[in-house]
Amino acid sequence: MSLFLQPEIYKSVEKIIEKKDGFVLDFASGYNVAFGFVKPPKNVDTIMVAPSNQNYIL
Repeated sequence: MSLFLQPEIYKSVEKIIEKKDGFVLDFASGYNVAFGFVKPPKNVDTIMVAPSNQNYIL
């Protein structure tokens, strides 16, 4: 998903995840979290699983 769409999609589910514990937000990039476009609530675990670019493949 585009980095620019993440905040809009997050807003559509934000109220659902704020009401319950046990959710995990998984990001492939930390851009939106680092720059404050997405602010996960305290009761949600946030992880990042970023793809690795292997230069020898190119």
